[in-house]
Amino acid sequence: MHITNSSQGFLTVLRLAKGERKLRVADGHENDAEAVSTLPLLLNSGFILKLNNVLLVPIMRRNLISISMLDDDGIHCNFGNNECLLKFDDEIVGLAPRHDKLYLLPLNDSSVMNVCDVTNKRKRSITNETSSKLWRCR
Repeated sequence: MHITNSSQGFLTVLRLAKGERKLRVADGHENDAEAVSTLPLLLNSGFILKLNNVLLVPIMRRNLISISMLDDDGIHCNFGNNECLLKFDDEIVGLAPRHDKLYLLPLNDSSVMNVCDVTNKRKRSITNETSSKLWRCR
């Protein structure tokens, strides 16, 4: 499953009952997913990456994309040289550079209006963040 902490950009929303879908995090705690949706992401290349079955888990600090789900949807990911190359129909549609242990997917600035700092529970203007941090931090 793809996971996000914000419903911003959701196309359709299926609300989940409390306890209907749980996510176990690294520290062993279980958190409820509040909804499931489809989320289009506009990449810097202009390609719209349609993420299906995105779980809304507001307590998560980062948004996560499932590589196996991308593969199921025909998006191929090639890893090497500290980057992940995304391809669709043998055409390069995205490039995610590696930062520490994560690959950050740059988005077109117009695809997201703001970013949410879940640690401080405040919203920041997009001008205070680079587009490559939006999917990871919003």
